[in-house]
Amino acid sequence: MIRALLVLSSLWVFPTFAQRALEIQFDQDSTEQGYSIETLRFYLSNIRFHTVEGVWHKEENSFNLIDIENPSSQKIPLPKDLVKAKIDSVSFLIGIDSTTNVAGILEGDLDPIKGMYWAWNSGYINFKVEGRSKALNTNFEYHLGGYLPPYASSRAVSFSRNSKNKRLVIHLSLKRFLDGIDMGNFSEVMIPGPKSAELSHSLSKCFSVE
Repeated sequence: MIRALLVLSSLWVFPTFAQRALEIQFDQDSTEQGYSIETLRFYLSNIRFHTVEGVWHKEENSFNLIDIENPSSQKIPLPKDLVKAKIDSVSFLIGIDSTTNVAGILEGDLDPIKGMYWAWNSGYINFKVEGRSKALNTNFEYHLGGYLPPYASSRAVSFSRNSKNKRLVIHLSLKRFLDGIDMGNFSEVMIPGPKSAELSHSLSKCFSVE
């Protein structure tokens, strides 16, 4: 019998900063964190859940724009057939796949009004972070996207988890990502290319699942 405490109804996405939940424009007067964040948006798509019974379940219409300015975007309802399941792993795509980039859907979280779409030839911005480095006293903008090889920037990841956990959470360590960037040499990435692909690979290492 599955106890009520193990019933999961939602997947949560928590960007964190120095082991704390990230809040937009948080700690503006603190030098401890090293950064102030003005914008953070990114896509998680093709989310799939694996259960201890050995079955994969896929989220329908799986295009989720996580926006730190919109806390409700951080809660993703689970498919109904998973509410009482024991999920032991989760896989997803950071960004938008190449097929969707050229499919012309452009609605819901994919609507260009969300500010995450360049143009038909460049496609979606998979990840966007803007802010300021306090140590360097400089602004930074990193817009990672592009779906054409050799610089396609979406990244597939998969994580195991303890199926006894009382909640299902995707974590993004934003400070780890920013700390790995040489902002003194380049403080912005705004187009598809080698830097976008390089940072997208680094970004994929900053996610985890609880």
